[in-house]
Amino acid sequence: MPVLDRDIRRAEVMLAATPHHRFEINGIRYLFGTDNLRVAREDAWTREELRCAEGGIAQDVLVSELAGRGFDIKTSEDKVAQLRASGFLIERGCAPIELEAGQGDCVTFMVNVSQRCNLTCSYCYVNQGLFDYEEKPVKKMRRETFETVVPRVFRMFPDNESYAFHFYGGEPLMNFVAIREMSEAALDHAKMSGARLQFYITTNGTLITEEVADFFDRFRFNVYLSVDGDKASHDEYRTYHNGRGSFDDVMKSFELLRSRPHVYVIGSSVIRDGFSLGEAIGFLADHGADMCKAERVRLAEGASGALTKSQRDRYLRDTRDLIEHYIEAISHGRTAMDYRLTPKILQLLMRRRRTFFCAAGERMFGIAANGEIYPCALHVGRRRAMLGSLDDGIDGELANAFRRKYSAQNQPRCATCWARNLCGGGCSAMVDRFGHEDCEALRAEAEAAIVVFDHFATNDPLQLLALVSPEIVAWMNSPEEQGSRGPSQ
Repeated sequence: MPVLDRDIRRAEVMLAATPHHRFEINGIRYLFGTDNLRVAREDAWTREELRCAEGGIAQDVLVSELAGRGFDIKTSEDKVAQLRASGFLIERGCAPIELEAGQGDCVTFMVNVSQRCNLTCSYCYVNQGLFDYEEKPVKKMRRETFETVVPRVFRMFPDNESYAFHFYGGEPLMNFVAIREMSEAALDHAKMSGARLQFYITTNGTLITEEVADFFDRFRFNVYLSVDGDKASHDEYRTYHNGRGSFDDVMKSFELLRSRPHVYVIGSSVIRDGFSLGEAIGFLADHGADMCKAERVRLAEGASGALTKSQRDRYLRDTRDLIEHYIEAISHGRTAMDYRLTPKILQLLMRRRRTFFCAAGERMFGIAANGEIYPCALHVGRRRAMLGSLDDGIDGELANAFRRKYSAQNQPRCATCWARNLCGGGCSAMVDRFGHEDCEALRAEAEAAIVVFDHFATNDPLQLLALVSPEIVAWMNSPEEQGSRGPSQ
């Protein structure tokens, strides 16, 4: 029988396994492509194929190897073809597909209108608004400074489609006049340019009055409101300077905000000794928050409130328990209360790698009360991270150097980490201050996101659009739309 060209070609093809991470959750084994962001389930076939191809192997030899382990030739050929199609096997010497990095169209400015706080939370990682200045900074942004913020932002980033202003502190509502006047100015500029606006504030919730709540409602604010569980838990750490707990005042503010239809409330909690991630999500959901932002405490080991080893392990378990939290929410066309997995799931859906943890220094900047500009508000006061000022603008070379320094490609610890293209190197502010202590939690988030993505990718990928807009999913599932698409779509 003559040798066909395709047989010669198959014999010449050398295959190699692409970099990948394998793990098991709930009895299911998963494969994740480190570079190509592919996801697959691992079985005896794929495990053996990838083991054989670790150092490179001819395709026909690989088929024969599998057949020699009890798999028939036809099935072995099909399995090799499937693994090639899924991107876990490529021809040796071929460069893997270079995925596009995600990039939004919004530029965000975190404005430190106040650099003092009326609370004395012992675990505050911005030092009650003093940040990392060697000497005490100005107490709050003065009028001559805040009147220049909006026009200079629009001048530095002209013709942008969307601008976000995130008011930060200390406690930003200690300078409400600056927030109100900057928001009004931004609205005037946006009307002239046709740009979209988003407004955010991170507040401890103790200074929200009817007037403030009405203002937030008018400008459709996204309010990050700090609540650390029930009264006993919250008041243990979140106290006024006189030692009185702030829980009762915060809950009054919570009710004021919930009564305003155009205010979006993100409950923000600190996970610490005696207050778990699961408890935080449950408390905020029960009290009507639209979403939950819960992060573990940043304290030296052994400090009051710091997580013990067993509590850190529980935090990782709670992170993985978010899998069911997400699947239940998405299956019912809702956004998940805790949103930490959402960016990674969308990366997997769109196959967009993350080269940097966030937009800091590129499309996000922090403005200190004195007008200095940093990559974000959490870098304020660190002279090594300063990028410019409202007067002088942003130094592009300094911004590029900052991005290079903290990118996943340039941090030695990230070079061998399988999660680097989902993580982007970790929060630059936290890496700068605490090193890579958060890596274990970030990898747990990545594995949880992979499992959620796989669940819907193998059933109904369109449901993942609920992470962006539940309304889209409701529309696509409507009888009218399903009828127009027909049974095969």
